[in-house]
Amino acid sequence: HLILYQLDNVIFQWSSAFSDVNISILGTLTGKSDIKEMRNYIRLIPFAGYIGVAFVSVLLYVFRGYVGYLFAKEVELILYIEELTPFIIVYAQFESSMVLFSSIVKGLGKYELATKYNLIAFYIIGLPCAYVFAFNFQLEIAGVWLGIMVGQLVLALLFIVEAADLNLEKAVAEIKAAAEAELSLIHISEPTRQAEISYAVFCLKKK
Repeated sequence: HLILYQLDNVIFQWSSAFSDVNISILGTLTGKSDIKEMRNYIRLIPFAGYIGVAFVSVLLYVFRGYVGYLFAKEVELILYIEELTPFIIVYAQFESSMVLFSSIVKGLGKYELATKYNLIAFYIIGLPCAYVFAFNFQLEIAGVWLGIMVGQLVLALLFIVEAADLNLEKAVAEIKAAAEAELSLIHISEPTRQAEISYAVFCLKKK
């Protein structure tokens, strides 16, 4: 299981890196209210991420017969890794889709929504499916991965629907309104705060 996780992690790191970049860029552009550039990056970053994921996936598939030698010496285990590598590659595609599309929602500050979707996809759907596949269908480790894959597919679809129905102008307005409300709270609590924070608020007021 740990070996398969490491193989998945090789692909996952690519999608995770592009996801972090997308979150950072969308956060910056939200502050600037640059809707046009936001739309461009919402399309560009996931596409670039998929290219990176596809490249690594192809390499793993081509050299799947040699991958096992990096982790084990037993012939039986090496053959088992070779047999399951294509399955892990497919699994990683669902995982990458989930990560890349979630970056759009997270980049717009909708972490609460992302958390709710995660709870629905993994704990309500994914884990029960993993249990059924692993024990009822006796697929063992493959069943656990298959159940999690179902959860990732559901999560990816939820994020895709959310991204397709996204109103960027409304989202940016909501984020700015929330930021202004938080700044107001800082002013209210200023007398009870430490000197360093009070000085920071003073500088904000001067601006």
